[in-house]
Amino acid sequence: IKFAKENYGIDLLEMDMHNLKFPNNFFDAVFSVQTFEHTFSPWLHILELRRVLRDSGRVFLDVPDPDDQVMLETIWHTNVLYPNQIIALFKKAGFKLIEDLSQKHRLAFVFEKIPDRTPPHPHSD
Repeated sequence: IKFAKENYGIDLLEMDMHNLKFPNNFFDAVFSVQTFEHTFSPWLHILELRRVLRDSGRVFLDVPDPDDQVMLETIWHTNVLYPNQIIALFKKAGFKLIEDLSQKHRLAFVFEKIPDRTPPHPHSD
């Protein structure tokens, strides 16, 4: 972070991906490349992505293929899921799959946050 700031004028933030320090509905999009497989709790991370995204906001997610032998030998990948598991988690969290851009050795998806259509409570004004 210090190197990026000093050499390129880029201001980066470091934080826990399970507890993002941004307000609700803050971003239009999230670009996540080769990070999701390092989460300790994919479900909590997806819920955080949903919280910080505006309605119809999109997530571009790129992860290694769980069947790639080199990836299986990497101990730092604490959470590797198959494509159907990733898609199911995002759907349960209120996203829809827009596009599957997966290729050999890499999975890549674009998800869109479905606006919350919860009707207002009948006793609220």
